[in-house]
Amino acid sequence: MASRWRPCVLVLLAASAACTAGQSQPAPLGAYLGCFNPSQLQVDSLKHAKFSSSTISKCMPFCNGEQHTMHVVSQAYDCWCMTLIPDESARLPAAACSSNGNGVALFYRFKDASKQMCRLAPVPLTRSSFDIHYNEHHATFTDNGITPEMVLQQQGSDGIRLAANDGMYLYGQYQVTAKVAGASGVVTAFYVRSTDSYTLGNKDSPFHEIDIEFLNGNPAPPNSIWLNSYKNGMSGGESLIKPAVYQQLLGLSPSQNTENTYITYGFNWQPDYVMWSLNGRALQKRLYDQ
Repeated sequence: MASRWRPCVLVLLAASAACTAGQSQPAPLGAYLGCFNPSQLQVDSLKHAKFSSSTISKCMPFCNGEQHTMHVVSQAYDCWCMTLIPDESARLPAAACSSNGNGVALFYRFKDASKQMCRLAPVPLTRSSFDIHYNEHHATFTDNGITPEMVLQQQGSDGIRLAANDGMYLYGQYQVTAKVAGASGVVTAFYVRSTDSYTLGNKDSPFHEIDIEFLNGNPAPPNSIWLNSYKNGMSGGESLIKPAVYQQLLGLSPSQNTENTYITYGFNWQPDYVMWSLNGRALQKRLYDQ
């Protein structure tokens, strides 16, 4: 029983990883993430607009739908909307976005972009990127030179828990591509939590958490997705996404599911809401007070 994970990339808004306080100037285009190769960005081809130097600030409102979390601006003031975070290999030198360059500027739509500066924070799928809390031998890291993978195994009733060791984060977009174990009773989760401590002494203390879980048994049908969030230790509500629902959303056949198909799972954590997505398609939105 194993889950296979491919490189995860995050837009993180925290001093240690992606955002620092102190950006006080207006940010009409959102949080700038850098210059990128347009051929390596997965933009929404149906969401494109042409602006001018005086109207380009309308690009962010144009992409302000629930599904789109980022937008791209070319030197000719073209505007495209997108959701899937690009790989770091798509980044170009800053000069490529200057006059006569071949790059495009990428921006993340964040409510407090005028106060914080953001960046992409890729998590390489290597052993050194994670703190493994138990059963380290259940994790395997491979790199064929094209697509690195991490395989997490469960043996009997023994699983594994690990966390990225690159700091604490506040807000941002989180994304991972995976095939998930579908054996009966196996639960896999991709989540963020306000504390990484699970000792008996604090297990019931207030905490905050955003989850994508994969359930394979009662009360969920096999290959189901479970969405959840916690604020001060209290659940904000649980949502069960059955295979038929996400198959229709993603245009998958009835035989394709979380176990046999690589799907990109993500959530966009803003100060006032959380939006979960699959392959860049909006799945569910939950407001801060829900």
